[in-house]
Amino acid sequence: MRARPGRPRHHGPDEDTVRAVTSRLDELWATSGIGPVRRLAGEPGVRARLYADARRSGTGGPV
Repeated sequence: MRARPGRPRHHGPDEDTVRAVTSRLDELWATSGIGPVRRLAGEPGVRARLYADARRSGTGGPV
C-alpha cells in the first residue's frame, strides 16, 4: 500500500533515527507529530506515520 499525500510513512533503522527525521519535518511543515513507532516481525528497522498539512512560511527553499 502506498502512503497517501499528507500522511507520510517513515522507515528507519531505529527509533532514534525516525524521531530525528520527524523532528526535522516538524520544523518545515505543520504536522501532527510522530505517531507510535512500530517494529514489524521479520522486517528490519522501525516504521512511524505522521500527518503533514501545509508548508510553514519562512522555511526557505524546497524540501
